[in-house]
Amino acid sequence: MPAETTPHPSLSIVLERVLEVKVIVDDTAKQLQALRELYLVAHQQIVDQVGQHEKTLGEHHTAIKDLQKAVGPLVAAYRILVFISGAVGLSVIALIWAIITHEVIITTI
Repeated sequence: MPAETTPHPSLSIVLERVLEVKVIVDDTAKQLQALRELYLVAHQQIVDQVGQHEKTLGEHHTAIKDLQKAVGPLVAAYRILVFISGAVGLSVIALIWAIITHEVIITTI
């Protein structure tokens, strides 16, 4: 082995390794940049979707409040109707019970 032609063979090996590492670092930098761009696009899409959902949620909240206002009087009317129908139903049951126990006699004139 002639020592004059390659004074430092380990230096050439180190240089090759450094070049390989540089290629890997450059490739990693490109991938990282692509990932950053992809992240920014996806983040903006998510922000837009959240804004749309918040708008829809506000619309639904308004619709629910309108329905509550519209149903309020119906609930009161329904309660009154239930009370009256309960009273009539109990009256009918009491009349039937009175007929069965002969407390009341139905006669025809």
